[in-house]
Amino acid sequence: MSLSVKKNRDAWAKKLWKSFKTKNKIRKGKVLDKEKTMELIDSIKLPEGTKPQTFVQVQSAIARAIEESLKTRMTTDARQILKTWGNQSARTSGKEKLVEPKQAPYLEPMEMKKLGLYLWNPPPSTNLTTKQFVALACYMAYISGARVGEICDLEIEDMEWKDDEEVPFIRLPLRTSKTNVAKTERESITIPILADAMFPVKKWMEKSIGKRKTGKITGGITTRRINDTLAKAARDLGWKKKPSGHSFRISFVINAVKSG
Repeated sequence: MSLSVKKNRDAWAKKLWKSFKTKNKIRKGKVLDKEKTMELIDSIKLPEGTKPQTFVQVQSAIARAIEESLKTRMTTDARQILKTWGNQSARTSGKEKLVEPKQAPYLEPMEMKKLGLYLWNPPPSTNLTTKQFVALACYMAYISGARVGEICDLEIEDMEWKDDEEVPFIRLPLRTSKTNVAKTERESITIPILADAMFPVKKWMEKSIGKRKTGKITGGITTRRINDTLAKAARDLGWKKKPSGHSFRISFVINAVKSG
């Protein structure tokens, strides 16, 4: 049974917890303290060669199994002990053997156009659907090189429209950044407005914002929702490649190199 699959992890975690709960006579409603959590961790045996990422995923599955069974949340200490075990085990596993996750696939311009049309159409008459918010976020990342997580966090009130420039663009300051947590540098995303662009990004953004003055430009979607939507899109389009949110940042870089 592969623990890289969520349903397998959940089933494995429930079996582990049921055995531990029965052995220790733990009843529903009882709070799992840190001492019992340490005993539970000692009983965990994962297959040799388990990938680092799986340890982190497994600890989350165990926590879900415990809380669903006891109908109460674990204590902060107990949950932190479990989380620490997952992170430390992942680091140890990573040191023992080189494990490199698969690179997110590159999308050719024609593939991006096909994906964008699938996600955006039929055009919205009023409010955008989840698919259309995903289309906007992915295309913004594709033409700017930004992370989709950064796109998702962009606020309407921070937008700066630069229509008086030789090449009109939209400047979107970042409130948070993966590489600039302490905000020691000024960072922003630039969205060029080109007449021959693949999609009318300005119109898409205006449709997304509507009459709103505040809030997220892309409607509050998350990177997880984006990846779930992309997975379904790939299946519906009959693609063998499986794009993720990171594909658009990679595609931006490759397109830039190709264009010189």
